[in-house]
Amino acid sequence: MNNVPLRELTVLLEQELYRLHYGRQTIKYYRRMWEHIIAFCDSEGVDHFTEDLGMRFLDRRYNFSALEKAGTLTQSIVNVFRVVRMIGDFQQHGSVLRRYYKHKELLHHDGFKALLQKYEHHCRQKGYARVTQKHYGDTSEQFLSYVESQGIKHVADITGKQVAGYINTLLGYTYKTVELHLCALRA
Repeated sequence: MNNVPLRELTVLLEQELYRLHYGRQTIKYYRRMWEHIIAFCDSEGVDHFTEDLGMRFLDRRYNFSALEKAGTLTQSIVNVFRVVRMIGDFQQHGSVLRRYYKHKELLHHDGFKALLQKYEHHCRQKGYARVTQKHYGDTSEQFLSYVESQGIKHVADITGKQVAGYINTLLGYTYKTVELHLCALRA
């Protein structure tokens, strides 16, 4: 999605946030922040988002780098930083990453829901520890949600490309976190 202009990218991102059951007020906040970023892009004569552009926006509007270096970032500025990161993640992966999974149901397609239930039953039958069952189930649900965000609706359509794409979304996490996700995916 690197070739998608920022305005169009935010429209697609908003659709994804609704698909993920984000609340209307939360989406309204994101939309307001996106408009500030779009206005900054317009002032720079740019219509495509880049991480560098996002960081320049944060520095000019919030003095982000200086405050980060001084250790005096406020929570509201950190939230705007997350908005910038979300745009970059969505642009690169076509998916919303690093989100909190407070919603009970990430999956929309009945086939994926049934598959996840069967897999969770399989983990119980194998006698995995409860914490392992939860981790494997949560990771599987996150992976299947990512696959859904890529337009895949059937298990048979999942290819190595989607697996590799999901693994790429783990960049920036600690080695141990990535290792745990990979272990769960292999299982």
